[in-house]
Amino acid sequence: MRREQIRRRPCRIVGRRSRPDPRHARSRLVLDSLATSREVRGRVGLLARQAAAREPPGHGPQRRSGRGRSTSRSSLLAAAARSRFQTDHAFLPSLGRGYAEAGLAGTDAYPSAVDLRGKTVLLTGASTGLGPHIARRLHQAGAKFVLSARNRDALEKLAAELGGADVVAADLSKPGEPERLAAEARAVDVLVSNAGIPATGRLASFKIEEIDRAIAVNLRAGIVLAAKLLPGMLERKSGHMVFMASIAGKLPAGGESMYNATKFGIRGFGLALREELWGTGVGVSVISPTFVSEAGMWAVTGLKPHPIAGEVSPAQVADAVWRAITRNRREIDVVPIQLRTVLKLQALTPGVFATTARWMGATRSNEALDRRQRDKR
Repeated sequence: MRREQIRRRPCRIVGRRSRPDPRHARSRLVLDSLATSREVRGRVGLLARQAAAREPPGHGPQRRSGRGRSTSRSSLLAAAARSRFQTDHAFLPSLGRGYAEAGLAGTDAYPSAVDLRGKTVLLTGASTGLGPHIARRLHQAGAKFVLSARNRDALEKLAAELGGADVVAADLSKPGEPERLAAEARAVDVLVSNAGIPATGRLASFKIEEIDRAIAVNLRAGIVLAAKLLPGMLERKSGHMVFMASIAGKLPAGGESMYNATKFGIRGFGLALREELWGTGVGVSVISPTFVSEAGMWAVTGLKPHPIAGEVSPAQVADAVWRAITRNRREIDVVPIQLRTVLKLQALTPGVFATTARWMGATRSNEALDRRQRDKR
């Protein structure tokens, strides 16, 4: 039987059963796969191995009639919950899309997770928007900082608030500036690539230099910083990189083709880099928030989003960054519950989503946003 078929077969992590089950061998293969998977190593993997050991040959799960079948994934989570594990919803590639990640206290259960106490964080885009909120949240966890943005005065003020931090003023839209920033930051344990600029509006309204600037800040800068800082992290076999994407990196819409391009790009880069670095001790996470109230590019426009899109607070995004680093989360969508349904709709039926987005006036909303942000391109 092919591996793909085995992974789709239902089974349960259970104790002894009185009736033998012919599917038992397949169930043990799935359990063994779960136990040895790198994504669930630690105490969750130990739990799976113990469950497999308790299940004697010839005795396995009984098949349920109808559509209601138990799966190894849900049973693993149920067993974890009974062992006082906390469940933190996320995507695990090894368990399949849409299943929950068992979250454990401490970093031992999370390969490549970082304890921020005493660690140095390079935070770009630190002076305004989400930057100060992220800095304060990571400071609470014991992090030290190299703060970067264009406005040195704002950086110095934030550094004083944090009790001291290194400051490197840099304009990441200019050639050579990301390289200089990486060189001056030196040994960095965590990169939070948060710098970004607006890039909404129809493509025909963009000048070529505006296109270059959007790509340079929203996409290229994060990639270059990662490339320059990675050798040191690999040498230390420890580190983490967080890339600030957006829900626009998942939901394409008219009137933001350039912004979609940069956010789809940085999201794809981050997720692929995570796979490249698997097993090296260096983790990578992607944060994808919806519209953020009170701070950031959206908040300064004074516009209100569609109720389905909703808004989240800067504190929620900052907490997601902290969680991504300390738990080595692959990707965190900081969105209200109703938007999660839209994300699933787009993934399953992109044509239906596109029609719905047009009906909701997504293009008109982005054009209104562009009129208030065009001077910041």
